Amino acid sequence: MKRLLQLLLLVALMFGFTACENESDDNNSGGDLTVNAETISAKWLITEASSEYKSIEFNESGNYILQMEDGMKSTEDLIVLFGTYIILDDNIIQLSDFGTITINSLDNNSISITISPAGGSEVTIEADKADDIIGSSSSRTDLLCRSWEMVAIDGEPVTGTEFELTVIFSKAGTYFVEYANPVYGDEGGLAQWQWKDSDEEMFCYSWDGAPTCTGENEVTITELTSVKLVIIEYLYDETFEYELAPTGSTKSAHVSKAINLNKKLRSSFLNK
Repeated sequence: MKRLLQLLLLVALMFGFTACENESDDNNSGGDLTVNAETISAKWLITEASSEYKSIEFNESGNYILQMEDGMKSTEDLIVLFGTYIILDDNIIQLSDFGTITINSLDNNSISITISPAGGSEVTIEADKADDIIGSSSSRTDLLCRSWEMVAIDGEPVTGTEFELTVIFSKAGTYFVEYANPVYGDEGGLAQWQWKDSDEEMFCYSWDGAPTCTGENEVTITELTSVKLVIIEYLYDETFEYELAPTGSTKSAHVSKAINLNKKLRSSFLNK
């Protein structure tokens, strides 16, 4: 009788352990990563070809870039939405000027999300993590890959001018420019970048496909720290110096009409 009671107790303990394990799996929603700025920081490529959404990219600076089809045009052009995000709780992300994304599951290489645009229909889709085409991580790559804002051009402050802008670099090769005070309908654009060589002192970029680093569309980094980025562009026998700081470091001045800089700037680095 005593032996029978011991066996029954053992079975009960095993059942209880299994139930707790299953409950833990359910609470983890099928993934093994906690949702935070570090674990979601990547470019995620939507795997369903028929989806209007093509990719969503987050960075640790608190910005997102969402690419989706333009349903109003019969072209292959994509709409690029840019803004900030806030993680509301364990798995809900609020995207500024868009809506919310719910993380259903997340691991190192894939993600399942439910996209809920404000005033639109929600959809659940899968996405794979894009390769870090910049290559193996380095201290300079880690410093560069974040959101920056323009502080000055050739020593002249840009606050309130047409060149008050945000610049993003990512390890997935994303190079993105967003103007605070766009003129002539130019609100920035999406490009690609990569280091020119292993010295990581120059990088090249392209507004149309992968950069080739053949001498054109190249810039030089003369200073790169956690609080400052200085880039030199040589163009049309002129030299332009751009000073940037991490986003949130300077005070923005959105204006109804942009102020002109004292010098004419012809930049292929900042303009598509």
